[in-house]
Amino acid sequence: MANTTAARSIDQAYAETVQKRQFLGEKDVLLNPSLTPLLFLVTKIGNRKKITVSARVEWTEDDYLSVWGQATGAAVSSVATGIQVVDATIFGVNDLVAVTVPPTSTVVEEIVQVTAINGSTLTVTRGIGGSGANTVGQTGDLRIIAPAYAEGGAFGTPRTTSKSVQISYTQIFRRPVSVTKSVTAQALFGPSNDREYQRQKMLEEHRRDMESAMLWSHPSETLALPGTVRTTMGFKNRIVTNVSNANGTLTEGFFLSTFTQQAFSQYYEGSEKLLLCAPIIISALDTYANNKERLAPGDDVYGIKLSRYTTNHGDFMVTRDLLLQNSTITGASGWGNEAYAIDVDSVEFAPLAANGENRDTQLLIDVVKDGADLYRDEYLTEAACVIREEKRHARLYGVSAYQ
Repeated sequence: MANTTAARSIDQAYAETVQKRQFLGEKDVLLNPSLTPLLFLVTKIGNRKKITVSARVEWTEDDYLSVWGQATGAAVSSVATGIQVVDATIFGVNDLVAVTVPPTSTVVEEIVQVTAINGSTLTVTRGIGGSGANTVGQTGDLRIIAPAYAEGGAFGTPRTTSKSVQISYTQIFRRPVSVTKSVTAQALFGPSNDREYQRQKMLEEHRRDMESAMLWSHPSETLALPGTVRTTMGFKNRIVTNVSNANGTLTEGFFLSTFTQQAFSQYYEGSEKLLLCAPIIISALDTYANNKERLAPGDDVYGIKLSRYTTNHGDFMVTRDLLLQNSTITGASGWGNEAYAIDVDSVEFAPLAANGENRDTQLLIDVVKDGADLYRDEYLTEAACVIREEKRHARLYGVSAYQ
């Protein structure tokens, strides 16, 4: 009788090379329980898992009226009553406007009042309340203080902001697990049940995929029925306002006066943010907190170590994100120089679920049944990362050293 041959799977190969043995407990193989702190803390602690009924997740965002304007054209003398500005739409008749001065100036700001607007030119009354009259520079900054209406005055001109529409998409994350039935039936070195071990390992990989997307993905949709591909929203792409460059060496002064100020610069009720840090920034914060009552030890939350870094701007709940690392090949590029300040209340993890179908994270058993002598399981999640109000978040980058 001819010998029966079969191809050996990759999964079998390591088990049969018995000369290279490594004895590991099943729970010791996965070395990084805090591999996905953002995903854990958003969905577990923040309770920000919000079901979506559409693969396209849309919402509108608004902001306060702008109070800062800028002069343009030639400088305006202290007696002229016409001021040309870059954007006249932010001003209204009756507005009191401060003509700002440099921080080193001993001059008190002049207050003018807008009496008419024609195109890009404001007609103003100078020196309100005896505030003096200053020259308005070519690009001088103008700060709207508040309107001052006359008794019985006419109805004013309403001013509104334009709402912006933001879009994220549900991304399909899949991690297949394939183990031969022969391997499953054997008592091997290491895991007692290789199918269970491979499932657990791929679950960690699956969660790492989602964490990586939440950090760095860009939202997109390539329509092609039935093969549409969607990608979800990520933090680095989303944060555009509060971005601080350490330019190499991070100092405590820069961290507090620039990055922290930006992170807590928006008017809203939150005074606490999650701070995901690359290891070098964790080291910097530990150094800054030495002998100071600034860094309070935290607790393990779902296996994630959190510490409270206290400032008068607000508090950071600090944790190390192991995905914030440079390339393990060259070390020349990557995210090992970054930290993200995240307002957890403004973030959602949105699994797709409607019409009796739930696409939240699930293990599918024996997905392919074609007679092969294999177990084929698969983890599947279809969900969107929704990052609202980008000004509530901040990013620090460019840290290669600290002092």
